[in-house]
Amino acid sequence: MTTQTIRFNIPHHFVTTCPPANHLHGTQKMTAVPGRAVIDVDCRLLPGQDADYALTHLKAAMGKSLVNHPGVSIEVMHVRAGSRSHVGSAAWNAVALAASQVLPGSEPIPVMMTGFTDLSSYREQGTDALGAFLFDPSETFQDIMGRYHGKNERISLRSLWCGTQFYALAVKALLEDPDA
Repeated sequence: MTTQTIRFNIPHHFVTTCPPANHLHGTQKMTAVPGRAVIDVDCRLLPGQDADYALTHLKAAMGKSLVNHPGVSIEVMHVRAGSRSHVGSAAWNAVALAASQVLPGSEPIPVMMTGFTDLSSYREQGTDALGAFLFDPSETFQDIMGRYHGKNERISLRSLWCGTQFYALAVKALLEDPDA
């Protein structure tokens, strides 16, 4: 088997903890100075990180003068740790088999995704869950990632065909695997 190095141009915020100010609110009136302002921060945690880790980064981004200001408070509303799929599991093996059957010579590669999916809820319950899809091999990773939640969020007919065949074969492999 030949090993190929694949380089991805992945945005920095996909692979680091970054505390973005997702929602700011204070008043609805244009000419009023609010008595109180709130900044909501949705900070995605990577596997192995916890709320303390995220708070450390948030406080560093805010700076000491804001963190220590008597009128500033930080409240953690919800924490969900990052999760990961297990390479080498029955599900991973079924995906690998299905991918090689649809596109001979292909194999899955683990990719970190920072978006939320229901898979993390399944993993919390002890289920081996992973997300996978087989795209048209003529499309680059950057092409595919550039369409997620973008102006041109679509899938090609070739990718739809590859993905449909892939899912059918992956389910068949899981059903036939006595260890799954």
